[in-house]
Amino acid sequence: MQRPCRAMLTPMRIVIATSAAYRDLAAGDRLYRDALGRRGATVAAGVWTDGLAPFRGADLVVIRSTWDYHRDLARYRAWLDALETAGISVANPVALVRWNLEKSYLDALAAQGIAVPAQRLVPCELDAARGALAETGWAQAVAKPAVGASGHGVSLVEPATLEAQWPMLAAAVAPHRLVLQEFVPEIRAEGQLCYVFLGGRFAHAVRHLPRAGEFRINSVFAPTRTVVEPPAADIAAAARVLAALPLAPLYARIDMVRQSGRQLLLEAEVHEPGLQFDLVPASAERFAEATLAWAEGAAAR
Repeated sequence: MQRPCRAMLTPMRIVIATSAAYRDLAAGDRLYRDALGRRGATVAAGVWTDGLAPFRGADLVVIRSTWDYHRDLARYRAWLDALETAGISVANPVALVRWNLEKSYLDALAAQGIAVPAQRLVPCELDAARGALAETGWAQAVAKPAVGASGHGVSLVEPATLEAQWPMLAAAVAPHRLVLQEFVPEIRAEGQLCYVFLGGRFAHAVRHLPRAGEFRINSVFAPTRTVVEPPAADIAAAARVLAALPLAPLYARIDMVRQSGRQLLLEAEVHEPGLQFDLVPASAERFAEATLAWAEGAAAR
């Protein structure tokens, strides 16, 4: 059921934060924008690199497709700081976004009992990477920047091939630290399950299955995406990750893979994940409802 926002004389103003390549929004976010509009909100897209001006006067800024943030992290952090200093309401909350920017957050969740692949964060130096592989004894590891988006710089490395791969890997990772994660081979056969939560409630799940010979499931690698209905126990495992976050999010995508009968957390995306609305348009409607409830709650505080 559609619920109007505040009195029609003062419609809720929502600004969707995006990047220069998506000034007209990604396909899924256009569905979200339209769902907000049907509920009486005024909606605009704001490119984060355009500074604070597009976001002034918003009842809520919703960070969505800022998918180039890792290319100038200092500037992105400054933009987040400016939103916070200006007193602009942001979803997800700025403090949660900061926490989620570097993949070291997985270590924080592991300390709370969430099962994650073993990983090491090391300086972007060949000797440091070589030493981490030697110390762990991993035959294969996923290497990626500690700060990255859209599969940027993700590679599969082995001790014997690391030196040959290093120039390309270092160029992709710098200036950030390097993450080395023990490779989970089940990702190739079973894929990754993406559990989407909106307003704290489970909305839908999508399986990303990599192409033959591939292990990466980001959209640039063209995985097969299929909407699935996971068992209650698997949804509960994803919900436990949500409960372990330092702040409650408006939206989250919890990415997991099954290994030896248990669910391993690959990513807890509470910053700018694709929410798969193109596959599940009804969830864009649910997201609009959750957004307006969030914005109204923020205005009341």
